[in-house]
Amino acid sequence: MKDRCTLCPILYSMQVSSLKPLHIDTDAVKPKWSEEKKHFFEEFITKLAAISSWDLHTIENEFKNWLQKKISNPVNCNLHGV
Repeated sequence: MKDRCTLCPILYSMQVSSLKPLHIDTDAVKPKWSEEKKHFFEEFITKLAAISSWDLHTIENEFKNWLQKKISNPVNCNLHGV
């Protein structure tokens, strides 16, 4: 990419900076994490892997349908009740 961006050095620097690992504050999540949430996200990951068409509309609909089956009131969904 650097060779192609001789006129746009800022583009190259942005691309390189995006390769840096993301820091996730796991200490902030640990007190709220539970086995139920773990299973919820594992099931969600399985559901995502089964989606054949990765366009926004399909992903959104699949998620909403899955969540509606999973939780009685998806509008008021928060993971505290999962």
